[in-house]
Amino acid sequence: MRNILIILVVLVLFGGAIYNNERKADEAISQEKGERQAGTTSQNTVKKSDGVKSQEIAVKPVIGHRAPSFTLPSLDGKKFTAGGKREKPIVINFWASWCGPCQEEAPDLERLYTRYKDQIDFYAVNVTVQDDLDQVKMFVDTYKMTMPILLDHDPKKLVANKYQLVAFPTTFILDRNGMVAHKLIGQIEPASFEEVLKNVIKSK
Repeated sequence: MRNILIILVVLVLFGGAIYNNERKADEAISQEKGERQAGTTSQNTVKKSDGVKSQEIAVKPVIGHRAPSFTLPSLDGKKFTAGGKREKPIVINFWASWCGPCQEEAPDLERLYTRYKDQIDFYAVNVTVQDDLDQVKMFVDTYKMTMPILLDHDPKKLVANKYQLVAFPTTFILDRNGMVAHKLIGQIEPASFEEVLKNVIKSK
C-alpha cells in the first residue's frame, strides 16, 4: 500500500514538472510574439514619423515651412513674385481697404518700408475679390503708400487661399530661403515688428 502511495506521489510530482515546463515554454512563445508585435509597432511609428517629417517640409504658410509661391500684378501694372530663394527677405501684408486695423497700421508699415526697403522687400497684397478697386486706390492715396500694392483678384487662384487667410490684416515674413520666419494675425505693433525685421535681415 505504501509503495502504491509513493508511486502516486512521484507521478504527481513528475506531471507537475511537465506542466510547469510547458507553461514556461508557452510564456516564452507569447513573449516572443509580443516582442515581434512591438517591433512591428515601432517600425510603423518610425514610418509614420517619417511621414510627418515629410509633411513638415511641405509647402504651407506655417512658421518653419516653405511659403507658397505666387506672382501677382501690382496697382501700377507691374508683376511681382514671392516664394523660393531670393536676395532679400520679404514682408507680405494681406489687407483690405474697409479693414479698420489695416487703416491703423498702414502709416507704420509705410514708415518701416521707407526705413528698410533696401534690406527687405515689402508687398502689400490687397485681396481685391473682397474689395473695391476705387476704394483700394483711395486707401493708397490717403496713406501715401509707396510700397508695391499687389492685387489678389483672381477668385480661381487666390493667393489668400494659399496662405490660409482668416482675418485682415495678416502679415508674413519670409526669409531669403523662402521659409516662413514670422506670421502675425492682426495689426502690427511697430516696435516689436521692427525687431523681428532686424532679426530676419541679420539671418542668412
